[in-house]
Amino acid sequence: MEEKKEFKNLRIAVGGPPHSGKSVLLAKLYEVLPSRYTFCIRACPDGEGMWSQNNKKIKREEKREIDLVKTVRKKGVFNHRFVHTVINQIEDANIEMLLIDLGGIRSKENEEIIKHCNSFIVVSNDKEEAKKWQEWGKQNGVETLAVLHSVLNGKDDIEFKEPYLSGIVSNLERGNNTPSLMINALATKILEERTKKINISRYSSFYEDDEILDMETVAKKFNYLNEAGKANWNEKDLKEILAFIKKATYNKDTVKVTGARPNWLTCAISDTIYNNEYEIENDKFFDKKRSKKDVSFYDALTDTYVEVGDIKTSEDFENDILDSYYEESDDSILLHVDIKNWPLKAEEMKQIVLPKLDGTKKFYLSGRIPNYLAASIMHAYNGVEDKNILQPGKGFIKIASKDENMLGSIEVEPNGIDIEEFFENSKNKAKKEEGPII
Repeated sequence: MEEKKEFKNLRIAVGGPPHSGKSVLLAKLYEVLPSRYTFCIRACPDGEGMWSQNNKKIKREEKREIDLVKTVRKKGVFNHRFVHTVINQIEDANIEMLLIDLGGIRSKENEEIIKHCNSFIVVSNDKEEAKKWQEWGKQNGVETLAVLHSVLNGKDDIEFKEPYLSGIVSNLERGNNTPSLMINALATKILEERTKKINISRYSSFYEDDEILDMETVAKKFNYLNEAGKANWNEKDLKEILAFIKKATYNKDTVKVTGARPNWLTCAISDTIYNNEYEIENDKFFDKKRSKKDVSFYDALTDTYVEVGDIKTSEDFENDILDSYYEESDDSILLHVDIKNWPLKAEEMKQIVLPKLDGTKKFYLSGRIPNYLAASIMHAYNGVEDKNILQPGKGFIKIASKDENMLGSIEVEPNGIDIEEFFENSKNKAKKEEGPII
């Protein structure tokens, strides 16, 4: 076995057989860990991600929409680029606690990924499989942090806490918000490991600055914070949220946004601040041209603020940074983008070229990309009045519209575009360019 490598942060791989509730457990765990110091990386291209805990009810007659949402999330490809992307994300992450979702297969690809981790959580609905996963982790040089036996019905039970946490975790179902004894114990175990293994004082603090727009403060304003201090943002309130942000930033030429937020909110905030050409007088807005604002977003992975960049558009949009694939109908355009080589550096955004699109059509954006890049892409199409971004598990959320009452509304697919065919074509394009991993 190779000599154990020292890491600057806690890198926790999470794996186990399929249908054991890993995605739901990760979502629940993320809810109780401090968001400013925690980040989740999906190391399985078809993984469900944090949205799997979405509690939104869907009617039976909406099967078409359910199928489309499944299609949207099953567009990943396990190839050289994806593995390289995940490893780079892990190595370059400047955040205290990383949760890495390996999915349900002990593959060669996952062997490459787990070698860049230092802790391992096994979640399994089969005790024999749990032993195999634990041994697999040991063979790849990671310490077992927890082994959890997942049951659909029953009660949580802690068997022992040392040398690793072991016991039963129950009711890992989407939408089940029942407090969990085991998940709370697991969070405590992770925080203890954090104290043991990393130098917490080395991480920067960015929250004492009069240019800061702290989204935790905004969340408190709208009563979004849960008992764990996490914000449960509701897209239905987007109009009111943006009105509040307009007032909070109207007199600032530089705005730094921090705090956890989904991609749709990041894009909406950026779009609103850049286009907020108003001043306040007696709580009424009056037209007034303003100089260009500088908007940046805190990126937990790099522990820095990244400014929303000026990205060029052209009919010739081939470049070394992004892959772009788009399709248009009579009134809509759907653009999907992928980063060619992670991590994306802030200065590289200047080299990005996006396709020149018809600004009179509705714009829809999809892609597994950092929030600040999504905001930069939206800014590149600043003349487009109707903008939407994909939130997996929900659909395309409207972040800009002539009709403010439509802000936050959700569409499952752009009008006139077959989304199943679109993502199948984009996936085939990725396979053709990269080929399978060997």
